[in-house]
Amino acid sequence: MLAGDARPAEVAAVEQNLAALDDASSEPGSRRELHRMLTTHCDLFCRLSEQMADASQRYDRLLDLRHTLWLQVADLNAEAAREVLDGSEVSGRIRAAVAEIGAYADASATLRFDMPPSSE
Repeated sequence: MLAGDARPAEVAAVEQNLAALDDASSEPGSRRELHRMLTTHCDLFCRLSEQMADASQRYDRLLDLRHTLWLQVADLNAEAAREVLDGSEVSGRIRAAVAEIGAYADASATLRFDMPPSSE
């Protein structure tokens, strides 16, 4: 289950179970193991939530960039219809928008693959 799919009640239940076992570190066997597993479960929820937020921000940024590109293309069509087209100016603006999208995608990919794995 992804963190975005986890209902707040489920997350709260895991946290409540963990709180009930907080003194389990001094207890032997299965209670200590359950405490460790619930702690790992809570950590997983946090990491997945952060990843979902990051992905959502990247998605929103890419939508903004796509919208910018669409506006440039729409402007090109409008100018062509009015026959006041300076092709080099409009093409330059579209090239700049495409370059910005490419740079953002490259930076996102580099950041995503260069991030160290989270420590457990």
